[in-house]
Amino acid sequence: MLGKMVVGTARIVGSKTQSEVFVNDQKQNNAKVFVSKSDFDGNESRDYLILYLRDLSMFNGFPVLVVDKQIKMVYYTNASLNDYNLIFGKLLQSESGANGLVAFNNQSKGLGFEPNLKINGNVITFEIPINDKVQKIKLNIA
Repeated sequence: MLGKMVVGTARIVGSKTQSEVFVNDQKQNNAKVFVSKSDFDGNESRDYLILYLRDLSMFNGFPVLVVDKQIKMVYYTNASLNDYNLIFGKLLQSESGANGLVAFNNQSKGLGFEPNLKINGNVITFEIPINDKVQKIKLNIA
C-alpha cells in the first residue's frame, strides 16, 4: 500500500474521528471511524464516515463500510483488504477501493438489503446482514 501511495494510486483517507462503534450493543474496540470530505481525486465534496472493520470473520467479508451522510446511504466496498490498510493510525485507500462503492439496497449490484440508516446528531445507526442475521450497527461520533 505504501508503494501505491508513492505512485499516486493510494491516499490517506480523511481523518480519524473520536468514536465508539457497537454491533448489537457490544462495543467493537478494533473498529475505527474516519471522516472524508472529498472523493478520491479531491475534486468533489463528500460527507462520508468510513467505518474500518478489519475483522472479516465477524463482518461477513466487509472490511470497510461507508456512510454517506449527505444522501443518507450505506455502502460496502467492492474491494478487499488489499485496497485498505491501517498504517500508523492512518487509513490508506487505493484507487480501486475508492471507486468500488456499492449501496446495500441496490437490487442489481448490491445486496438488495435496506440498512434503515438513521442519523440523529452524532449518533448513526443502521443494519447490515452478517452471517445470515441482521446486525445493528451504532456509531457514536464525538
